[in-house]
Amino acid sequence: MESCSEALPGLLNFTSNAVEIPCALSNNNVITKVQPKVWWSCLEKASVVDSSLCNIAGKVLYMPSSSASLERFFSNFGTIQTNLRKRLGIQKAAKLVVCYRILRSPQELDWGNVTACVQMIM
Repeated sequence: MESCSEALPGLLNFTSNAVEIPCALSNNNVITKVQPKVWWSCLEKASVVDSSLCNIAGKVLYMPSSSASLERFFSNFGTIQTNLRKRLGIQKAAKLVVCYRILRSPQELDWGNVTACVQMIM
């Protein structure tokens, strides 16, 4: 991970309004409709801010805002890893959790994404 000393000058410039953000990126319509990660990558490509600041912003945006998703994961894992299945390996249990989550999803299944997700775990 980048050290804070590399990103600190860029952060200070950004927060003190010393950085000139292009009008296209500061438009309210763009700000509300574009994902934050995409917005930061556009700033990086336009050479408005340093890449180390964009990398740190991306990592902060990737962090979950609550522990609910992690709690759901462990709950699903507990459903799969029962007393009868104690000898399941971690890999197989993880694959079963993914299958369980996909099949219980209220959304219509996109089998291309399901295949890609399963291949990623294997």
